Amino acid sequence: MVVSTGVYAKLGGLYEAWDEKKDLREQFRNVKRLLVERPAEGDSIETTTAAIARTALNLRFNSAAVEPLCWKMRNAPQSVPCIDALHREVQKFHEAHGLNSAFKTIQDEAWSLRYMFGLVKQLTYKQGPPRDPVFLSMLKAFGVNLEEWRPEAKPPAAAKDCLGPLGGSYFSTLDSSLVLVCLIDNLD
Repeated sequence: MVVSTGVYAKLGGLYEAWDEKKDLREQFRNVKRLLVERPAEGDSIETTTAAIARTALNLRFNSAAVEPLCWKMRNAPQSVPCIDALHREVQKFHEAHGLNSAFKTIQDEAWSLRYMFGLVKQLTYKQGPPRDPVFLSMLKAFGVNLEEWRPEAKPPAAAKDCLGPLGGSYFSTLDSSLVLVCLIDNLD
């Protein structure tokens, strides 16, 4: 179980979760990058020289790298992944595969992971989140149960006291994790 500290969650062991994914390991061996831009139809995967674009297509294409991050962040849904912690995990993954990458490469991948995670969090605020298998898997990893999705529900009065800076979303306990069940628009 991940315990949040301040506004961040502990991300230790993330590189091991990435290493357990065979497709991700093979991609890394071929292009030396954890995250890559989604190639055009019929093209092969190419190495990117900077952070990848923050798009739904890239999120779907790089879901194998983002999903373990969602699992780590599921008990801290209002937190963001710390760049330093992501940097360390990306660096460990590179080193575990015998690659001593430049600081900029690792930093770009850490920021890309954070951007992609931000897209996952954005999905939880939508009236009707996507329900294709890739997005369902990431949302489930983050702790969102779409079977019990109730965007029309009103938050209990006690929830308004603990909304914090994001103001609008509220959480209920389900399966020992925090799950987003309401949207900003539904607050009185």
